[in-house]
This record gives sequence, structure tokens and C-alpha cells, in this order.
Amino acid sequence: MGLGWLLTRGEKVVAHAYGITARGVDATSNMAEYLALIDGLQAMVDMGLERHPVKVMGDARVVICQMTGESRVTAPRLVSVNRRARKLARKLHIVAWEWIPRKLNKAADLLTRRALREVTSDEVAFQAAWTRLMRDHTNQRKHLFTLGGMMVLNGRND
Repeated sequence: MGLGWLLTRGEKVVAHAYGITARGVDATSNMAEYLALIDGLQAMVDMGLERHPVKVMGDARVVICQMTGESRVTAPRLVSVNRRARKLARKLHIVAWEWIPRKLNKAADLLTRRALREVTSDEVAFQAAWTRLMRDHTNQRKHLFTLGGMMVLNGRND
């Protein structure tokens, strides 16, 4: 699954990131959405934006509804990432959570597509990353747990 997020101030993009998540049954779109949310919230904390009003917009309605408390988290694999996202969200001054259709979230969607293109464009690098991921599944699972059971391969800097 690809993921992408961006932080804007007005029309200007202040920060962005994109990457790939992979790991069997945990590789769901909701997991990718949570990982993007967590990464974006952590970036805001790292940038010292705790006192600035923030509106979080996302195209995964279920994640937005779970973060607002409108819906419960029922998938066991999402409990830890929801908990982590809520912990980060409490550090920020979030004034609104808003669902937007994917077609209106083109910038984040383009970042996701970019991550997918990058990981598949270099077959040798992709196979090497996949081999590293699968080489020692037991150790990887232990390490990956901190990311909600997912391996995140960061996008290249450019």
C-alpha cells in the first residue's frame, strides 16, 4: 500500500512525505491511512506546531470517524495505530477533522502514486527490499510492531 500526506499553510505546502507499507493481511488501506496520519501528526509535533490551530483532512472516512469518536475501532489490527494517532493528536490544537473525497485530495493521492511508482520502477531495489523484509520474519515482526505491524519504506529525497 502506498501512503502520502502533506501539511499546508494557506496554499503553500510546508511539509510532505510518502512511502510504501507492506506486510500480508495488515496491508490494508485503513492501515496505510493511519500510518500517514501518524507520520503527519508526528511531523507537526516535531516542527513545534502544538499551539497552532490545525484542521486534519483525510479521504478515509472510517479513519476520520474513528478519530472523532463517531465510529469505534473494531479491527484489532487498527487498535494500536488508532491509539498512537490519538496520543499524537492530543499534543496538537486540532480544531477540526474533515473527510474529503479522494478526488479532492489530489496532492496526497499523487504522493501515494509517486511512492508506488518509485518502489516498482527499480526491480532490483524492490527485490532487495522485499528480501530484507522477509529474511528474518520473526525479528521483523518484533521491529515492525512499533509501526502498527507495518514496514514503512520511505520515499527518496529529491
